[in-house]
Amino acid sequence: LAGALPKAEPRGAPSDAFAAAAPSDAFRAQAMRRLWVRCLHTAYAGAPPDVFDAMFDLYDASGDRSLEISELECLLRDLLSVRLAELERSERRHLQERRLASVATTVAEFWEDEAFCTQAQALREYYKNLTGDGFRARAAVLHAALDTSRDGRVTKGEFAHLAPALLLPGKELRMEATYYEQVGRRMGEAARARGEDESDDEGGCVQQ
Repeated sequence: LAGALPKAEPRGAPSDAFAAAAPSDAFRAQAMRRLWVRCLHTAYAGAPPDVFDAMFDLYDASGDRSLEISELECLLRDLLSVRLAELERSERRHLQERRLASVATTVAEFWEDEAFCTQAQALREYYKNLTGDGFRARAAVLHAALDTSRDGRVTKGEFAHLAPALLLPGKELRMEATYYEQVGRRMGEAARARGEDESDDEGGCVQQ
């Protein structure tokens, strides 16, 4: 996924509107970001994500080989936190590039800019919907949906089987992957226009 996500780890906190999505644990949130980035790569390549066993292990804090509602709540919070942080960072980079532009905007560039803003807003609305009734309520609903054996436990097998559709649906992943591919392409074009090495641009391609 050349030119998709920034190389650096996310910096800064999400906006006040999404303050409730602050990560539950910084180290775990960084690990979640790496898993999410892998999902974007596979989605862009048209393949299903392969991260759910690792995601289960990351959030099985009690080590009892099942996910409790509280553990799923942390997972949902961290996943939304890293997605919001990356979206806001991409928007800041876009604004910086527009300020650095030294030539007049062409008609084509204007419409491309409009498309960028529309895509970013679509993602922002999607993320806003994910806050819904709160992470605790969403975690309880997710736990019930994942617990296909109805024994009150969500095992790794149950999680790996249903989490792809319930947690990171392919349609939404492809929407994110397409957006970040375009972000990376725009950043690369802007760097080349300034005579810079695009590989040195922090808005360049994703590094897992």
